[in-house]
Amino acid sequence: MLRGHESGVSEIHISPNEQYILTFSGDFDSDGARELALRLWDMNAIQSDPHARPVVLPWNSGDPAKLAFSPNNEWIYVVSYDGVLYYYPKSIEQLQVQACKAVGRNFIVNEWERYFPNQEYRRTCENLPVHPSVNLTAPKTP
Repeated sequence: MLRGHESGVSEIHISPNEQYILTFSGDFDSDGARELALRLWDMNAIQSDPHARPVVLPWNSGDPAKLAFSPNNEWIYVVSYDGVLYYYPKSIEQLQVQACKAVGRNFIVNEWERYFPNQEYRRTCENLPVHPSVNLTAPKTP
């Protein structure tokens, strides 16, 4: 069972090699907010660890018209109803590079605690400085 969406899954697409599953949820969560979430599941990771989490892909363009994988499984394509093609590299490393370029900073403390609970803070964008909010919550040394 794939767990990770906060509301019902409305779209699903399986990669040509059947190793990856792309899901979309556009339903309303228990708080009444629309989820609008794309998640990429690695079935090999889930088979070895049932608690493995998906990669959450950025998406805010309403319901997608079409989800697809490239024939070589290296790219994820999402087409919006207004005809815009969005594409994401499937590789975690490439997604991380793209995310760091798009955001231009490391996680703030609140984001880190939300997405990586009970894990020590670390930089996710190695070429960028630690976010200043981290220094505000660090214990002061005498």
